[in-house]
Amino acid sequence: MADIFGSLFNLETLYAFANSQGYMYWLNLGISIILTTIIGGIVLIVLSKVLSRWTGNISNYGHAFMVVLVINIINFFGILGILLGFLYGIPFLGLILPVIVWIGLLKVFFGELNTKGVIILGVISYILSMTLIPILVSTAGSFIMI
Repeated sequence: MADIFGSLFNLETLYAFANSQGYMYWLNLGISIILTTIIGGIVLIVLSKVLSRWTGNISNYGHAFMVVLVINIINFFGILGILLGFLYGIPFLGLILPVIVWIGLLKVFFGELNTKGVIILGVISYILSMTLIPILVSTAGSFIMI
């Protein structure tokens, strides 16, 4: 286990990994993060407007894009995967932890929403981020020429 921590926080290893991928990998990763943030933020705003009767109103729409950006950074760089490796004994944690992250970030960025509304919005947002948003991102990404 000490070897995992040694290679995880070793700057030479991280630098070698960054150089081994090539510039197209990082360019595609950046485009994917930007597209999923824009599309996911729009979907989150529309979803919050549709569910505003149960969740309450969102006062700052820019925070929706920040929530989606933080979720994208967590997902694209495997932060949850590293965390799940240490908590492997808990059943269904791979399904529960991302929902908890969604709910927690929504509560942090949208403090004006009630708790029931945050839970509803978090669960539905997680389901849409696994089903609808990748379809929309791949459709929008097909129009970008690199």
